[in-house]
Parts: sequence; structure tokens; C-alpha cells
Amino acid sequence: MATELDEGRGQKVGSRIRLSGRVPGVELSVEEIVTERNPPRRKVWELRDSARYTTVDLTPLEN
Repeated sequence: MATELDEGRGQKVGSRIRLSGRVPGVELSVEEIVTERNPPRRKVWELRDSARYTTVDLTPLEN
């Protein structure tokens, strides 16, 4: 899998990340745009050409 980052390196709102590669017989490609970032706990991105949003919440779980 190849990763291409813009000058924001996926670390600021508006930054673009592109992933591409091959899985046996299938070529895959996705572009993500960072829409929200609150380090170190939360990062939200949107897949380009998609209405879906992905949220990653890095809040530690309590023991």
C-alpha cells in the first residue's frame, strides 16, 4: 500500500491523504480529507466522493 501526503501530512484540517495499492487481483485507491482534528484524542476525516465520515476517538479507556 502506497501513502501520499500533502504538505499538511494529514495533521491539520483540510489535509489530504491518498492510499493506493493492490490486493491480489484488485486495485484499491482512496483519498481522505481531514475535517476535524483535536490531538491527541480525536481525528475525523471524509472519504472523497463519499457522504460517509470516519471518526477516530483516541480517548483512553478507564481500567
